[in-house]
Amino acid sequence: MQKNENSNSSASQIIGLAVYTVAYLAIWYFLTFKLQSIMGMGSAAGGPPAGVAGGPPGGAPGGAAAEGAAAAAAAAGTAAEMARKSAIMSATSGVLSQIQVLLSAFIVLGAPKKGFINAIVVNLISLATCIIKVVALDQISSLPGAIIPASTIILVSIITAFSTRLSLKNAELSKNYEQLMDTNRIIREKDEKLSYLAYYDILTSLPNRHLFIEKIDETIVNNNNMPFTVVLADIDNFKMINNTYGSSSGDVLLATYAEKFKTICGDSVFLGRIGGNEYGFILQGNMSEANILNFIEKIQNVLSEPVQIGSDIISATASYGIASYPNNAVSSSDILNCVNSAVSYAKSNGKNRPCFYEQY
Repeated sequence: MQKNENSNSSASQIIGLAVYTVAYLAIWYFLTFKLQSIMGMGSAAGGPPAGVAGGPPGGAPGGAAAEGAAAAAAAAGTAAEMARKSAIMSATSGVLSQIQVLLSAFIVLGAPKKGFINAIVVNLISLATCIIKVVALDQISSLPGAIIPASTIILVSIITAFSTRLSLKNAELSKNYEQLMDTNRIIREKDEKLSYLAYYDILTSLPNRHLFIEKIDETIVNNNNMPFTVVLADIDNFKMINNTYGSSSGDVLLATYAEKFKTICGDSVFLGRIGGNEYGFILQGNMSEANILNFIEKIQNVLSEPVQIGSDIISATASYGIASYPNNAVSSSDILNCVNSAVSYAKSNGKNRPCFYEQY
């Protein structure tokens, strides 16, 4: 598409240059060879005007006086007509010369490089013609006509110089603008990445601890003190899993569990990775103990499913801490302290079990 646009632009420039050349040379030809003959300048024959006969010498004094008066009147009329034609020719020549200047200026602005060359050539032709008429034909009256093409050459040179300078400035500004846009894009991408890293876990793409805490605070403020429950699932013996299978296998295991947890949570339960091997769940509403344990059973089913990583097959268990708002705590920090205490109690009492904060 860009190539077609460039081709159309080039064709338009060529047509413009052709029209300019024809128009300029037509005006030049008219001014140089036709205007004087059309106006009848320089073709008036000398002698008495037609219809006025020279009287014989010694004729009647009255007749001689009349003939003299008629000759004087005819001469005055001829001079007036010549002055009128000269004025018309001068005005016509001036208007057409200004049109030549405008044409040259427009073609240079429309097609800077080609237009400049074309304008210089045709104006040099016009200038050379005037010089030849002055030098070779001794027509001094043609000397003022050389001023127009000479001044036009100077004018188009100035226009081209400024246009070139302006184009360079525009190119520099465009380059700076593109660099600025690239810089802004890089900054925006980095800001988005930093914002993402500030709120999401890079391994599992789950909300991180910071966003999880914000979600608790938001739930407290926006739910008009409606109760909710926070469950913390801490993978048991995860350090041993890393030591046995390698930290990369441990990362794959955590990411796999995260994807499976998303399935059981849906849109109703907020899920986050709030520690190295800890997942947090926010259950909305005043849930009974049985409903909470049913949800934890779903988590246990996910963990009990073997996960194959390379040639290894890994399964895990978890200890669970449970605390409710507002029964156990009324702030995000206190709620997290409650679930952490409950998890510690569950781990110290055999692991792989849930513990409600108020039960110990």
